[in-house]
Amino acid sequence: DLNGEYSNLWKATETTQNKYGDLFQIFTPRLHRARMHELPFFIPLSEISYDDFATFVNVPQGTPTYQALMQFWRDRGQNQFDLNDMETYVNNQQAINDNVRLALQGRIQAARALGLFGPSNLAKTIVEMHRTGGALVINLSQVGQWERNIMVEYILRKLSQLSQSGDIRAVS
Repeated sequence: DLNGEYSNLWKATETTQNKYGDLFQIFTPRLHRARMHELPFFIPLSEISYDDFATFVNVPQGTPTYQALMQFWRDRGQNQFDLNDMETYVNNQQAINDNVRLALQGRIQAARALGLFGPSNLAKTIVEMHRTGGALVINLSQVGQWERNIMVEYILRKLSQLSQSGDIRAVS
């Protein structure tokens, strides 16, 4: 939803839902807390690759900074982690040289400023709505083109993963 016009389809009035209200779930970037049918949209770091993250925060491949990101992701495996975990790793890792440490600290701050990374139940919501029916709206009206590209790419990858795993069926 590029302009926010679908984000209110669940409403009868400004404060009450219509008869279809329970079928809608709205995800909004930079929303700090859930409200009514609206949930914050975040991208969990553990659900993207180090290469994706490096691209999002402009870390060139092959650099020591990129290699440190790669090592951090590999050390985490399939475990959940966030920007705080990354910051702790960067600050406590003796093997990271000071220039790389400063570069990574800057990228972590940039990622925080984007406001796109954090815990999410998007995948669970997609699977549940696939089972029960409903409409999922991603409200992109308050973000710029660059952030939209990041979010759309993440969502398309998530849908593809869920389809490949059999959690949802592709619709033809």
